Amino acid sequence: MHIDVLPADIDNAYNPAVELVGDIAATLRLLTALISHAGPDADIQQLMNSIAEERKELAVSAEKMNGVPIHPLRLITELQQILTPDMTLCSDMGSFHIWLARHLYSFRARQVLISNGQQTLGVALPWAIAATLVRPSEKVLSLSGDGGFLFFAMELETAVRLQSHLIHMIWIDGSYDMVAVQEEQKYGRPSGTGFGPVDSVKYAEAFGATWPSDSVSGPNQASTQTGLRYSWSGTHWRSR
Repeated sequence: MHIDVLPADIDNAYNPAVELVGDIAATLRLLTALISHAGPDADIQQLMNSIAEERKELAVSAEKMNGVPIHPLRLITELQQILTPDMTLCSDMGSFHIWLARHLYSFRARQVLISNGQQTLGVALPWAIAATLVRPSEKVLSLSGDGGFLFFAMELETAVRLQSHLIHMIWIDGSYDMVAVQEEQKYGRPSGTGFGPVDSVKYAEAFGATWPSDSVSGPNQASTQTGLRYSWSGTHWRSR
């Protein structure tokens, strides 16, 4: 079923059986009156229970990933523990985004801001700055890779000048990894995708971003949960 103010753009991947074109709110109000049950069907409930169990098993296995470099699932497990209802998380684009979109879950609408299509490199910090303006009472965390960071690093000046209360985390691998993967698939080798080392901590401090501007090189050195329990006043930086 297609519900929108505009007709569906039909293609091979999107061919709705029914189109309800018009005011979305009014359409949903009319449809709500037709719903006769308050809970999911038994098959759906069984599927939801299965997904919940898989999440628990994944969290247990991820907590045992103590290798270096830090496994993405270990980071996501730590992030999941601090993703409280009073937090907005803004994700940049990159290889890390695939892990994040697949395994980090949220049950609050518009809590995790993440784009579709894997094209918007460099949006995490600008989105986070905007989130601090429209949601001043919430904690704001933005995430990016070190390649994406170089696309918006100058916006640190904006964040500090506006006194944006946020923390930004960089996932570091020293390359434009998603580009490298595509080059390897097409040409058999990557080219022009490596860079660094870039001292993102000192770069952030040069703009006035404050503690916890530090680096974590191993999962047991400092957990994400511990590092983000400190004051959210001001613009902070953390790299991994």
